[in-house]
Amino acid sequence: MAKVLKFLSYASIFSAPFFVTALDPPEEDLDAEEVPSDVVKLTSDNFDETLAASQYVLVKFYAPWCGHCKAMAPDYEKAATQLKGEAVLSEVDATVETELATKYEVQGYPTLFWFVNGNKREYQGPRTADGIVEWVKANMGPILKTMTAEESKEVLAARKGGDAVILFNGDVEEIAGKVADEARASATYALVKDGEKKVTMYRGSNETVVYDGEWTQEAVSAWVSKERTPFFGQITEDNFEIYMEHAKNGLFWVCLSPKTVEEDLKKYASEFVEAAKAQTGDVKFPFVWLDVAEFEAHAKEELGCSTFPTIVLQRGDLLGDREEVKVEKFLRTFSENPEELNAGAVDTFFKDIASGALEPVAEPDELDALDDDETEDQGEGEDLDDGEDEEAPAEVGSGGEEL
Repeated sequence: MAKVLKFLSYASIFSAPFFVTALDPPEEDLDAEEVPSDVVKLTSDNFDETLAASQYVLVKFYAPWCGHCKAMAPDYEKAATQLKGEAVLSEVDATVETELATKYEVQGYPTLFWFVNGNKREYQGPRTADGIVEWVKANMGPILKTMTAEESKEVLAARKGGDAVILFNGDVEEIAGKVADEARASATYALVKDGEKKVTMYRGSNETVVYDGEWTQEAVSAWVSKERTPFFGQITEDNFEIYMEHAKNGLFWVCLSPKTVEEDLKKYASEFVEAAKAQTGDVKFPFVWLDVAEFEAHAKEELGCSTFPTIVLQRGDLLGDREEVKVEKFLRTFSENPEELNAGAVDTFFKDIASGALEPVAEPDELDALDDDETEDQGEGEDLDDGEDEEAPAEVGSGGEEL
């Protein structure tokens, strides 16, 4: 599990601070003074009692030395105060309550769980005070929202590319409620009691999937979990975890111009869906697009997207479970010929990678970078120029749109 952080170095751009592995050594061990707090301290003595007494409980497992936990603590405290009387925000020192940490399979810090009437599911919400409060309030009460057909249309119209709406129709309230409460996939669950019995999932940029299996809670829940990941969709702070199980092979990223992203999605989405479906063999990559305006640093520094549109394949075990597998990055920009970006171009991209015609982007060696920094420090204040200013190199793809 320690290696999950390698993937989270990519994914945590959506929710920093995120967490550190439970196997990481402590940075420091400071005993903070006890101050009045609305965050309930849980131990093995009062854990079950707290869950039994409160319908809604958010539990944070942390380590005192964890930097990410410390950074999150003020926001968690503020959220606890705002939610006081509605939901309990609590925390467990996993370095002390080791039996609780083992019982709940805590392998990184902070790890959060949301309990409703004692039933647990993993918290996948934001780490800011406002975000925590908004998420908790949205997840209080029944997750399944009963509505009219007209109201369901409004919900679907408001859906964003990273979201999914699972719409139940007909006399399926009992099954729908159980599936929604289990909530193994991040989504909005809606029920329209009119019409024939049906379940439809709306996901990705414009994908629709209809359930055609047995009418049991177990079967529908399994279908929801399996189908939640779209062929091509937006990756966000709320949904990146659905891609984690696929990250052992890598991710295919699409960077579109922030100025024309809506127009470009209409133009390219179907092409990327077709390309994703066309993948063959055992190794298949999820296709995602990133909001470059919101995550500009990640797009430019981690993915290498400085012109648009650009496609990037990060190939390798992003979860890092296999140390021998190196993560490689392949990039191709269509900034000067955007009309050529289609399913065929993506297929050619993959073929060029497989044949070696397209080589991975050279990544700087961390030790070399440290050496360079040291050299710069040693040479600071010395004038090594011959008197002439060196012209700055032009950016790659300078004819296209740049960040």
